[in-house]
Amino acid sequence: MKGNKTVDIGNLIIPNEIVFEILKRICAKSLMRFRCVSKYFCSLISESSFIEAHHRSSAAQFLLHRLTYTPKIVIYNLSLEDENIANCLVRYLDETCFRTLHNMQSSSINGIFCLWNYNGDVAICNPFIKEHVFLPKVPNIEKVSQSIIISSYLFGFDPTANKHKVLMGYMVFFENRLVHGIKYLIFTIGVDKSWRDISGGWMPNICTTNNYVCIDGVIYCENRFRPNIVVISIVREKLIRTISFPDERVLILPGMMNTIVEIKGQVALVVNDKDDVDEGFSKICVYILDGTSETEAWVKHIIELPSLSTKTSLFTTNHKGEIVWIPDTNTLHMFLYDIGLKEWRKVEIHGNYEQQCITDPYSVLLYLVESIRPLR
Repeated sequence: MKGNKTVDIGNLIIPNEIVFEILKRICAKSLMRFRCVSKYFCSLISESSFIEAHHRSSAAQFLLHRLTYTPKIVIYNLSLEDENIANCLVRYLDETCFRTLHNMQSSSINGIFCLWNYNGDVAICNPFIKEHVFLPKVPNIEKVSQSIIISSYLFGFDPTANKHKVLMGYMVFFENRLVHGIKYLIFTIGVDKSWRDISGGWMPNICTTNNYVCIDGVIYCENRFRPNIVVISIVREKLIRTISFPDERVLILPGMMNTIVEIKGQVALVVNDKDDVDEGFSKICVYILDGTSETEAWVKHIIELPSLSTKTSLFTTNHKGEIVWIPDTNTLHMFLYDIGLKEWRKVEIHGNYEQQCITDPYSVLLYLVESIRPLR
């Protein structure tokens, strides 16, 4: 922080650097209170450099969301540390305003994530500072009719503008239920007052799903209509291209789990091995996209699971690029895989959840790191 190199706290004179190091290790809930201690603390905690340093120093949480189609959203917290902060997240998300938002995105950015429903309601949440923003509805789809269906909301971060953005896709049908086309709208948090159309016309063969990841301002998303990945830049706000799935990916049986993730800055596809369908899954295939847009190729890694998974399991990745796996057995632990070291490590889970969530193909495992970044 520019200005004084020390700060007076009572009878103590403490260097700014030490205050910075102490505060960045404090949980978000306490930091929100510390802002009221002095103008210095308020200014320091609000600085972007401090927000980033605090985020890098924070512990990870996992939110396990189960799609129930009931009036109440069902979210469980899985913490790697035995502390009460985890419970605060679930209690906050149990507020009435969130209870009709039945979909949770599989991707979080800067501790922030997206909740939404097919009626056009969408909220951006930072549960660590208990802050959320509901985005405006699109006028012509406020009431979802038989001819208009929202396909997805994709949440990303534009590193150039330093802003979070939401990409919405919706399908329009003819009377015979054939797809007329898909359009895409974008909304910049803290800037836009309404959604902006970036489609440049109807897109008949591109329909995004909620299986996606955002890397450096680029969204990589599974295409509902084709065996490929749709690549959309939220910095340039335009469709860039599509990437074909690995040849073997086309042969995967319907209903088998596949997840698009980020592994150390590269887009990757995690797939349950199709040869083990009848007897359960003993290994997974991880395809990592290597190279540039001109020379890129999928590099296949076959990874043996540390225990047999008899049904669909949940996968994601963390900020270290490790693959996170929760088996569908009755257990209170998860496994983390380092693709460089080629080894698994076992981590205990703190928190309560129903085992049915793990075997439910509509469950979402969200990796979340504590953040004090404001939404506006």
